[in-house]
Amino acid sequence: MLNENEVIVTCLNKNTILLHEAEFEQLGNRKILFNTGLSPAWDAAPFEKWLNGDNVVYCDTLGALGDERFLKYSYVHCLQVSSGRTQQAFRRLSEKVLANLTAYFKTQ
Repeated sequence: MLNENEVIVTCLNKNTILLHEAEFEQLGNRKILFNTGLSPAWDAAPFEKWLNGDNVVYCDTLGALGDERFLKYSYVHCLQVSSGRTQQAFRRLSEKVLANLTAYFKTQ
């Protein structure tokens, strides 16, 4: 299935690696890879080899990309800002912290 798709999107849990050398060989060239997971979804060596082909990668954070050395590639796009950092997420987190503090002080 990897060789039939032009765009692959990964949003996996931390330290979940699905793309190894065999998967990158199946994926081939002229592909687009997105990762918004907490860590890379790939092994570094075959990923770097795949980067030397005609491929493009988009990551939201350096953690998702895996290593600063990959930033040197012109077809690696990394905003270095988490895609989960929205205004709504900050508001929900703030409300949760305030609720926890209120609950704590009510028990004291």
